[in-house]
Amino acid sequence: MTGFIVVTPRYIQVADELAQQIQNGIYQVGSCLPTESDLCDMFKVSRFTVRNALSRLNQKGLVSPEHGVGTRVERSHMSERLLLSLGSLAEISQFTRSTGFKILRKILIEPSEADIPLPNFGKPWLLLEGLRLVPKSKDPISLVQLHVNPAFADIADRVGKRSGPIYSLVEEMHGERVASLKQTISAVPVPAQMESLLGLEKGAPVLQIIRHYLNASGDPIEISNTISVSSRFTYSMDIETR
Repeated sequence: MTGFIVVTPRYIQVADELAQQIQNGIYQVGSCLPTESDLCDMFKVSRFTVRNALSRLNQKGLVSPEHGVGTRVERSHMSERLLLSLGSLAEISQFTRSTGFKILRKILIEPSEADIPLPNFGKPWLLLEGLRLVPKSKDPISLVQLHVNPAFADIADRVGKRSGPIYSLVEEMHGERVASLKQTISAVPVPAQMESLLGLEKGAPVLQIIRHYLNASGDPIEISNTISVSSRFTYSMDIETR
């Protein structure tokens, strides 16, 4: 079974380095970043890469473009509106490690009891339901339902004792690796049973993200159902042409 080869796009590397410099006080709030031309020289990249990096910082709330002036530093730390860049398995893994997960339920359920379709393997699935939290914010960005294949339900006792994604725990305990990921994103009204947990009004718009983590044979290791509050994050995906 082959592993993943992940290369972080150059503009993300540039954005991350600039964000770190802003947080370290090299560029103070109210001051301007170097010009695009200067940034190109500093990082040895194209103007296109620099503009994408600045756009990413703007989405994070760190900077804003000001006509005739340049790119002004607005704050030294990211705003509570989270930028999710989840275009690869590595980014999803990093995201789960950098956020908190407050477990609300850890139970076995039959496929017919789940909120999303699950294959019936003749045994109950392990359901881990919880709230995804980010530092310095009291409001959850999403409610997550993680459904683990019955064959790996014995990971339940180790859940919560280590950080990182559930599929990594499955690989560690059973040697079963994720070979592919199928993702579906839909705009839906918040499910009634999740309104109070997410602090939303009836029918508020949310994004539903369903992910199938599959092994080399195409069988699901894990199927997740994430209900994300659109006003608390920005979803980003990088697609490269070849």
